[in-house]
Amino acid sequence: MSGPVQSLYNAGNPPVRIVHVHLLKANEIAKLLSSDDINVPDEEAIFQALMMWVRHDLQNRQRDLGMLLSYIRLPLLPPQ
Repeated sequence: MSGPVQSLYNAGNPPVRIVHVHLLKANEIAKLLSSDDINVPDEEAIFQALMMWVRHDLQNRQRDLGMLLSYIRLPLLPPQ
C-alpha cells in the first residue's frame, strides 16, 4: 500500500489525517475499513469518513455503500 492508505497504518507514529479520502477507490476504502490496524480516534470517525466518501460521488458510489457499511463496527458507534 502507498499514499494516503499507507498513512493510516504508521504504527507508533502520530495519526495522519487523510484529507483526500474522496479520491480513494471502493476497494481501497474496503481495505481500510476491514483493517484492525487502522489508526483513528473512534469508530464514528471511520463512519463519517465513509459517508463523506459516498456523498462525494453519490450516484456512482451508493452501489458500494451496503458492502462498505458491513465493515463498520456498529456496536462501537455512539447511540444517536
